[in-house]
Amino acid sequence: MAGGKSIWDHSLCMNIFKLLMRIRRDELVQIPEDLCEEGKDFLGKCFAKDLSKPWTVEMLLSHPFVSDYDTVLVEDMGELF
Repeated sequence: MAGGKSIWDHSLCMNIFKLLMRIRRDELVQIPEDLCEEGKDFLGKCFAKDLSKPWTVEMLLSHPFVSDYDTVLVEDMGELF
């Protein structure tokens, strides 16, 4: 979505199950080339296939690409709607 389109071309998939199977296999995510280096690194951590060293939510939220932004608690989001 950072490049204005879906990361996975799901038009080839008949349903969400097939899309999930494509994602689970070895298909690599195409990260937009024009994204800043911190953004590329962050997305690389989000979509890493190596499940032996997964990044936790806390680790992702402390990544420099997103750590400069204020976090919004889920409880507070009700006020936005």
